[in-house]
Amino acid sequence: MEEKRTLLFSGDVHGLIPTFVHRLADELSYKHADCVVCGDFGIGFDNSWENVYQRISKKLEKNDIHIWVVRGNHDNPEYFENEEKYSKEYVTFMEDYKIYKINGVEILPIGGATSHDRNFRLENNWTWWEGEKIKRVDIKSLPIKVDVIVTHQAPLVFDPVTVKTELDDDSVHEDELAERKYFNDIAFNVKVKHWYYGHYHDHYAGEFKGINYTCLGIVRKEPGNIEADYPEIVEYKNSQDSEEIYQKLFCNKEESINPSNS
Repeated sequence: MEEKRTLLFSGDVHGLIPTFVHRLADELSYKHADCVVCGDFGIGFDNSWENVYQRISKKLEKNDIHIWVVRGNHDNPEYFENEEKYSKEYVTFMEDYKIYKINGVEILPIGGATSHDRNFRLENNWTWWEGEKIKRVDIKSLPIKVDVIVTHQAPLVFDPVTVKTELDDDSVHEDELAERKYFNDIAFNVKVKHWYYGHYHDHYAGEFKGINYTCLGIVRKEPGNIEADYPEIVEYKNSQDSEEIYQKLFCNKEESINPSNS
């Protein structure tokens, strides 16, 4: 008899991939599960992916966990443009606008976002990818309906409110507003049950025109120790009540990381 699989969604991993897998498999004890990461997996800052995968593959195989990754602004776009080249048996880098059917659920990933720290990275010669932004398509080319949309950025009509941070100049702020307005067009034109996103490092959940939306945050286990941070992980259930769906792990507002460094 085939094992029933659990569908999960996760916030930003930020390169702490072995720690993330340890949490999924050991601390939360998931088996026979598929976990979709809503961007900022932290892939491509160096050439260590092969070594990282070797460290996590046995645990993923033992617990029968598959990780599906949507592109964030802190992910190398090349990994998502060459799915077959970089994906592994238990990790898939999802192509933008390609519909994936996972556990019977149709999922549309749309990766990318503008980095709030773009200018800081450029000024200090830190890694930054010109292709980080959302790749836009004609809205008419998208499906009329889909079960789930997963993104890194959020529509402007979802939480949180866009605020110009100390790292933003006018160009960064304008780029972020433009991409959020683009996602507004998708929210108004594609019938979708659930929309998951990350990027803002805090937990938000609500409903807009029949769409249950959830921003998956980051939980600060040990304040001041980034290595101890872990993403919010939630189970998907086909329900209209988003707060009932998404509380596998509650991201306490007082312990969450502020969005200024997303």
